[in-house]
Order: sequence, then C-alpha cells, then structure tokens
Amino acid sequence: MKCVKFEEIKKELNFTISVILGKQNNKDTFKRIIDYQEQIRRDIRDNSVIEIIKLNEFRKAIQDKPEFIYLYPKERLHFSFINLLTFELGDVEFKDAEESITKTKLYEKIKEIMKEIKLKINMPIPAKIKRIYIPKRIENYIECNIFLDDPKLFTEKLKDHYKYTKEKLLQEGIPNKDVKIKAYSNEKEEIAKYKFEYFAVNIFRFLSQKEQILKGWDFLYNKIETINKEIKENPLDFKIHFLDCIISDAYLSNNVYKIDKS
Repeated sequence: MKCVKFEEIKKELNFTISVILGKQNNKDTFKRIIDYQEQIRRDIRDNSVIEIIKLNEFRKAIQDKPEFIYLYPKERLHFSFINLLTFELGDVEFKDAEESITKTKLYEKIKEIMKEIKLKINMPIPAKIKRIYIPKRIENYIECNIFLDDPKLFTEKLKDHYKYTKEKLLQEGIPNKDVKIKAYSNEKEEIAKYKFEYFAVNIFRFLSQKEQILKGWDFLYNKIETINKEIKENPLDFKIHFLDCIISDAYLSNNVYKIDKS
C-alpha cells in the first residue's frame, strides 16, 4: 500500500528571486500544467477524505486543521531561483514579521541586492517540463520538474550567481548562510554537489500540524504515472523570461509578495 508523508507546517519568512510561471509567455505549457493539476485534484477528491484547501482558506487551515492538502492557485505556481535569506518565525505570525522587517534598513539593503542580482541573470533560459516527480514515497509535495536545455553551461552560470550573492550579502554585513540555488540533479547528492539539471514547481503540498505518514494513496501514484507517460511522449517547452524579487512564507500564500512590483 502506497504512502504519502505530510510535513509539519513551516513557519518562516524567505527572501527569494523566483520565477512565476504564469508570467513566462508559455501559454500552452501553462494550460497543460493547470490541466494536470486539475486531473490530480479530481483524483484526490474522489479517492481520499483529506480536504483540499485553496488560497483563501489557507490561513485558517494552518491554525485548526490536523492535516490538509494545499492546492497552489495558478497565479502562485512558481519556483525559487535563488534563496537569499530565511527567518524562522516560531510563534510570530508571518504578517507581523513581514511588517516589522520591511521597516528596517536591513530590508532596504536586501531589496537593492536582489534587484542587482536579478539584472545580472541573462534571459531567456530555455528548458522543458519532462515529468511530475514521483519518488518511491511522495513526501510533502507534488512537483513538476523543469529541465534545463543546457545544464552544463547553466551550472557554471548558477555557480557564479551563487558566489556573487554570498559576496554581496557579506559586503553589506548580512548573514549569507541561507544562500542556496534552488535547482537539483538526478544524480546522487555527493556526485551532483555542483551540478544543476532542473527546477521544481510545487503544485500541491501535503501539510499537517505534526509530521505524519498516511497510507492508501496507490491511486495517486497511478495517476501521476499515467500523466508522466503523456509528458514523456510530448514534453512541455518552457522558457524563463522574467524573474521576481519576493518576500514570502514557505508557500507563497501571503498577500503582497513581490518586492519589485514588476
């Protein structure tokens, strides 16, 4: 019997340079992603008692629901390109933390650094969506994987962006331990330490007040395998044209999330 792991809800505030899928001028690809998300949503609805939560219900759900599945709205489908800073919030509400930090000199410094880094990244970046990731056990999310057309060349560029970001933060006296390129490799971690092949776009998150593993999800694995056969036969072309500087919680569920308003 197949299982799904539900992660404990993360309480954090992040500064990232991210890609919002709906802005990228890939209309046909975007429509197909939304269609696959809807197919999976219907399958979960018909085969599971776990509630699927939308954006307008999210804040209440993280307070009082033991577990739930968060369905990313189409306008919030995204992936982080570079993570700059992460603040663990503990018992502090995200809204209060956001309000406090945006009044500081630190915020103004981070904002300018993010805009500078964003301008250094050359566009467009050609890629393809080749699968919905399906591990031996689904843990915390369902994601689409966007594979770079030229991972070798782009890995070198990403390493430069990583180094530059860390140096800029250090020059401004800002901690740089959280800087991370949010790209991944199919190879084992020790082999792929500095190799980047794909980005990950979460379309669902499995969330819980306390981490738990639930059984009875064979139907979900079967559905993803069916979708992946279709994607394998007809990969989705995708070009990254635009980046956004973002302040957000772990799920991009906050109201005003774009720093640069572009």
